[in-house]
Amino acid sequence: MVTCSLMWSVGGLFIKLIPWPSLAIAGLRSIIAAGVIFLYMKVCKIPFCWNRNSFLTGFTLCITMLCFVAANKLTTAANATVLQFTAPIFMVVILILFYKQRFRGSDFAAIAFTFIGIALCFFGEAGQGSTLGNAIAMFSGLTYGCMYIFSGTSDYNTRMSGILLGQLMSFVAGIPFLPKVLDTLTPTYLVLILALGVFQLGIPYLFMSMAANDRPPLHCCLISVIEPLTAPFWVFLFYGERPGLFAIAGS
Repeated sequence: MVTCSLMWSVGGLFIKLIPWPSLAIAGLRSIIAAGVIFLYMKVCKIPFCWNRNSFLTGFTLCITMLCFVAANKLTTAANATVLQFTAPIFMVVILILFYKQRFRGSDFAAIAFTFIGIALCFFGEAGQGSTLGNAIAMFSGLTYGCMYIFSGTSDYNTRMSGILLGQLMSFVAGIPFLPKVLDTLTPTYLVLILALGVFQLGIPYLFMSMAANDRPPLHCCLISVIEPLTAPFWVFLFYGERPGLFAIAGS
């Protein structure tokens, strides 16, 4: 999950650097990631499973990815990433209400510290970006938490099938916007979208699926909070979008 989170963290930077419609970026990187995941499933002889959990995993993953890319275009990368990581809070509420799950004090402490960090980051960045972008990023936190729940309560074959489905759904959603890509397609943007699909999406989701075999959904989600710690750094270093003091303190 640590390696997965570090690889996820470059997403905001690459998305900022590609001047394509957000759904076109989401769709193209997802079809590339789907190829990586499909190849892995073929080599490892993992059967495709169509059931309730694989569909729900795929659907919530698709919505999360589409919302994240859209939020990155409408608000700051720091906001898009940080607000998505309200996911652990949504997860606890859902797991308590619908799964009757109990948590230890250490779990609540970890969530509390995460929430404080998120609040600090957002307090410093709330005036930047658009309200719509921030709202979309917050909604992606809900769907992100649901994705962890559905995938974490599935067996490995179902989880991998759901992740593959999510990538394919995202690609379908982006098809209407693909013609606009042809007008600005350059070798640089081609390399960036390939990097997004393979190294920022495809391989990390393989790692996440493996990690979910050994750790419960909430723990995986909390470990992935490493992503918002590093994502604004990449954007600042290569794109010049400077995080505020509160965002740094929250991280």
